[in-house]
Amino acid sequence: MPLRTQQIELNPNNKQSTCMSEHCGYARVAFNFGLSSFKVGLDQDEWRSHVDIKREFNAVKYDKFH
Repeated sequence: MPLRTQQIELNPNNKQSTCMSEHCGYARVAFNFGLSSFKVGLDQDEWRSHVDIKREFNAVKYDKFH
């Protein structure tokens, strides 16, 4: 059975485009924080789960990234 796909073009206005860019930038900040936190944990010989990293990020996100 062949796969079927659809390509949808987004045509956002200026306000929507700005909002999309901000969301992408914030997602990148969260990813980089999680990656660095995980690597620090490995350097200290401890395993940090995604739940631990998420909890740590939520605790500092407003002070550090706002």
